[in-house]
Amino acid sequence: MDFNVSADPPHVVEFRKEGAAWVAEQMKGHEHLRWSASWSTREDEEEYKFRRGLAEKLGAKGWLFPLFPKKYGGAELTVDHQMVLETELFKYGLNLSHTFYTLARIVSPVLIRWGTEEQKAEFLPPITRAEICVWQVLTEPHGGSDIAN
Repeated sequence: MDFNVSADPPHVVEFRKEGAAWVAEQMKGHEHLRWSASWSTREDEEEYKFRRGLAEKLGAKGWLFPLFPKKYGGAELTVDHQMVLETELFKYGLNLSHTFYTLARIVSPVLIRWGTEEQKAEFLPPITRAEICVWQVLTEPHGGSDIAN
């Protein structure tokens, strides 16, 4: 009988080792940062530059949006893999959504689901690589943008 207990499914055990080592290496020398906010970090230039750079490095590996198809800049990984990345970043007080926050977590799934192939090809790769900032701003009916009318 095997009493070995692992929180990770077998298909992500090695990925946790890789992810943990990679995140630890990226955080080295930046442990003093206190993550001033989840919305905007521009008030702290050092923090802003670090988080922007971290997002770009995650994006280069396809890890900023790990579930997305590779052709759009993701890594085509599973939810289990994403949870590994989230927990490893959380050890340092961050998560994927707030590494470089631009509402990309709202905009990009909308593009994946309802965007044309041309829109996906144009916008998703730079979003998933943290090269551009995107926003989705909607207001209530009969006011502001009133997207329904």
